[in-house]
Amino acid sequence: MPPWVLCLLALLLVLGPGRCEAAESAMAATPEVQSLVKASRDQFTSGQYEEALRNLLLAYEKQPFPLLLFNIAQTYRKLGRKTEALDYYQRFAGAAPGSPLLTEAEAHAAALRAELAAEQASQKRADAEEFARQAQKRLDEAEALAVANLAARKQAEAELLAERRDAERAQERRPFYKRPWLYLALGGVVLTAAAVGIGLGLALRPPPEPMTDLAPQTIRF
Repeated sequence: MPPWVLCLLALLLVLGPGRCEAAESAMAATPEVQSLVKASRDQFTSGQYEEALRNLLLAYEKQPFPLLLFNIAQTYRKLGRKTEALDYYQRFAGAAPGSPLLTEAEAHAAALRAELAAEQASQKRADAEEFARQAQKRLDEAEALAVANLAARKQAEAELLAERRDAERAQERRPFYKRPWLYLALGGVVLTAAAVGIGLGLALRPPPEPMTDLAPQTIRF
């Protein structure tokens, strides 16, 4: 039978002061605490760890036997609550340094520390992998957006070029007399011809008669 069960039985029997090697105190367990410990033992044996834990915590609250710290740690470990189990193993080691259960408690504590460290490392690795996946996802999204933007820009350029070509073709198909540059050219020719005509007219015009300031004279015979 495991030592912690023997200690529990010693607490339950209470044939005198109710001593146990795992407890520093020589005080006897009260009937209420004995009942709680017995119930927790039966529940622990049948795998009802939640109920056993509840009774053990209540018993320790009423009478803080160091042995109960060990039993609480054991129950937490069975529940898979490693952090709480490690805490109670350490509390037990501090409360009962001379207990024969100390070696077992320290072994469980060492194993739990290793498991928690491994889980922490695994979680960090998982977090790093998730961060890398998220970063790659953002990179893929950015690259896809860049490709889409490039395609949209090329499409816009192609549409603009097509519009220019259509405008040029429409201009080429317009009748000769409806092309605006023709009227500009004709206007230039007309203006040039008018200027030349005015210049020639001025050049061919007879010179004006000379003016004199002499008074009229009468011719005599």
